[in-house]
Amino acid sequence: MFDTDWMEVTGRLPGEPKVEVVESLRRMVDKVRPVSMAQERVLPFSQDLDGLLEGGLRRGTSVALEGESGVTSLALALCAQATISGMWLGCLNTPSLGWASAVELGVDLRHVVVVDVEDHDVLDAIGVMVDVFDMVMCGDLRELPHSKVRKLLARVKERGCVLVTMGERSKTVLAGWGVTQERFEGWGEVPDSLVYVEGVTWAGLGAGRGRLGERRLVVRVKNRRGLVRTHPIEVRLPAKGGAVLDDAQCSESSPVVRLCYSDGEYLIRERPNGDSVPERHEDQSRAG
Repeated sequence: MFDTDWMEVTGRLPGEPKVEVVESLRRMVDKVRPVSMAQERVLPFSQDLDGLLEGGLRRGTSVALEGESGVTSLALALCAQATISGMWLGCLNTPSLGWASAVELGVDLRHVVVVDVEDHDVLDAIGVMVDVFDMVMCGDLRELPHSKVRKLLARVKERGCVLVTMGERSKTVLAGWGVTQERFEGWGEVPDSLVYVEGVTWAGLGAGRGRLGERRLVVRVKNRRGLVRTHPIEVRLPAKGGAVLDDAQCSESSPVVRLCYSDGEYLIRERPNGDSVPERHEDQSRAG
């Protein structure tokens, strides 16, 4: 059983060199290292999203999601089936995530870890997280140094992780299917797949009555080799069977573990229901 309060797991870090800060976070994440082995190159993927990504959600790849609306929901839907199958999802600096909505989209929060770090530590934190999580979800990386992003994506490929990033629509005039070549290369290193949400509509309301339920996203996809889906794809969220939570269930909806850096300390909090934290497993079969 775990206490519901914050629990200190490392000492204070003020004035320590950055490398020691990184090692401190690495020790933190070791406590929640995935129990799953990278025996399969493709992670479990919802059939409702078949055709969205060429080859499915493949280990060692990066997926960039962009758009003004629906991006967060789509990111959660992409990772949902894998968490149900026991894979671990690490979310870095994602305050906009709604956990009740995540459950509706099928995410198993017992396999979700949230990490909060200062902006200047983002790349270091992702570098640690891709070593230990099956999937890592974070914000836009385009504003970061291109050389470091290239190294990060190489590490993602080496470690067999799936990196999912979320960003807003480009201010660039969108050409053709929704993104210019210059915009696509704004990463410094092209992601394996770029999914652009170009339109969102809701279903469920009638003539003055009803309830918002299904959300329909119109997306376009481009992959690393330049293949563009010339016709938009419609994605419906939540998928069939999505649950509607009551207030009591919503209050229980939280990730299994939360890590943060506060007042010179990294802190960890377990879920109130006492779910255990997975032991560290040396993964000799991690895909390269």
